[in-house]
Amino acid sequence: MYKPKTMTILSLATGDVLMALFPMVVTTLILFNAFIPPSCSFNVTYTIYMPYLITFVFGLGLMVLGLEIVQHHKISSLSKNSKLICSLIASSIPWILGLIIILPLGLANIDMDTCKNSQTIDQFKALIVLGILLPACGAVITSFIVKCIDQARYQQLVSSHPQVMVDLNTGDTAHDIDNGNPHGNSFIVPIPMGNLGTADDLSLDSTQRRNRLLVISIIYFILVTPLTIFVLGFAMNPNAIRLGVVASATLTRLVYWLNVIRSVITPILMYSYSDK
Repeated sequence: MYKPKTMTILSLATGDVLMALFPMVVTTLILFNAFIPPSCSFNVTYTIYMPYLITFVFGLGLMVLGLEIVQHHKISSLSKNSKLICSLIASSIPWILGLIIILPLGLANIDMDTCKNSQTIDQFKALIVLGILLPACGAVITSFIVKCIDQARYQQLVSSHPQVMVDLNTGDTAHDIDNGNPHGNSFIVPIPMGNLGTADDLSLDSTQRRNRLLVISIIYFILVTPLTIFVLGFAMNPNAIRLGVVASATLTRLVYWLNVIRSVITPILMYSYSDK
């Protein structure tokens, strides 16, 4: 119950599903019902939350999950209360950093009375890079490193104990035939692995967790980075080729809705991940 992985996953997925519904509904009303936001604070909240804050929190959360997977054997040895504390800290870190870094940056130079936005281009670029690009790249890199650590541990185990076969379905180790063994050939003996971690770290379930984290990170990267590329490479680049009004508006909506779709797809994957 008190697993940092589980609480972080539920925190990210629930935050995406519930909180992202707000900007998704508002966007739909604006596009199809000519809805006008009733206040400046409403408009600013809608504008900042989904493209930047939740994207930043989700990417950072994937990195936290990667760290939890690597340190799984250490966390498992903690007491119940210690696990609860680790769970709360792990699930809170992405949200706390998002509120400290992204929210002030998104609200900078915005007059709530007149709803005038005086942000400079550099400030907006910083919001794009910190809120979208860095978390997306960091999530993929972290997931890839976690996957490589998994492979390195397995290779090290095989080279250190060539006489031992690791059963990836159970995480246990089976020894050679011993006719003197009263339990027969099915007797399974765990071996100490030292710095390699526990057998569970090298099990099929552990490998699947790493693979699933990498897949989710890649999907997240693919769906959120087009908005960054479009804004930094086209919309805010004076040397870029200019498109017509219709083409530009269509492309803007396309990359924006990719970000919206991400808030639907990745939570589903995260919930399925929490059950494994």
